[in-house]
Amino acid sequence: NKMNNQTDIFGGYPQPKTYLQEILLTAILQTTISKFDFTYLGDFRKYVSDLKLKHGISFKITEKSKNTKFGNVYTYREHTLTNKEHAENIYKQLCEK
Repeated sequence: NKMNNQTDIFGGYPQPKTYLQEILLTAILQTTISKFDFTYLGDFRKYVSDLKLKHGISFKITEKSKNTKFGNVYTYREHTLTNKEHAENIYKQLCEK
């Protein structure tokens, strides 16, 4: 039964095996992602770029701002998936490799 719980975490999709797959699956499940979803990952922007350029995944980009604990304004980008169906197909292809 542990396996069923694992599948639930990933919304019924196969478990991601790479950071690229993890970022794409998170976008599919949440629709919107930012580097704050992947604070442990220094190359977040590179992976998003790869998804766009190599796999044709399109995102609507929104500039957002947060205040640091010292009161300075910090600007970052939110990426909103624009074609979930295409993203799902690419995710399945990546998982088959």
